[in-house]
Amino acid sequence: SWPPGRADEIRELARRDRARRAWIRSSRCLRDCSDFVAETATARRRGFAPPAAGDGVVLARGRRSRVVRLGPVVAKHYLRAGAPAGLRRLLPALRPAARAFRRLHLLELEGLPAARPLAWTGDVVWTSWVEGREAAASDLPALAAWLRRLHDRGHGLRDAKAANFRMTSDGPVLIDADGITPARLRPARDLGRLAAEAGDADCLEALLAAYGRHEEAAVERWRLRFRRLLAAAPGG
Repeated sequence: SWPPGRADEIRELARRDRARRAWIRSSRCLRDCSDFVAETATARRRGFAPPAAGDGVVLARGRRSRVVRLGPVVAKHYLRAGAPAGLRRLLPALRPAARAFRRLHLLELEGLPAARPLAWTGDVVWTSWVEGREAAASDLPALAAWLRRLHDRGHGLRDAKAANFRMTSDGPVLIDADGITPARLRPARDLGRLAAEAGDADCLEALLAAYGRHEEAAVERWRLRFRRLLAAAPGG
């Protein structure tokens, strides 16, 4: 049996080790294997070919990226390249598109509902379109339960917000994995970011109950901090 008083510590060490091994395994999507084909500055799922550029529906547009739907697939174009050009040439996996592609495959390996990664090419990541609707404030408890599953697997989500999810008949599905922090946990921060979107006390209570055990004081500090940041943002 485990030494008295050390059960939580041992469980945490085991969770971290499992998360690291899952992250290492996710690198398979960046090389040739049974499911993926890799070439210079690109990798794709076997059987998938990115569609030719054409008119699509712009889903989101910002300073750093643009998201376009083309039928059953979605293309996210990164307008800022991330790492310096020299490093990107030497290590294509540092490109934002490759990083997002690998993070989505990590979630796939972990059995967490997320958009299916199809390919990354240069500064574009291709994913499957998720049928459903945009997540709303009333869905925050379901998103908190999803976040708890992620944390239980040893990974974090620094950008936990409703805009990064779609709701399906089976529950929430993450559609943007840029905020995933593989094998690194800051649970209070992640939960505080999500809780900052709760519009009233009842919604907040339901969200925290759905997440389960948490550090109340730390989550509240992060929640208030993010509330101030959201209020100060344009349109806040």
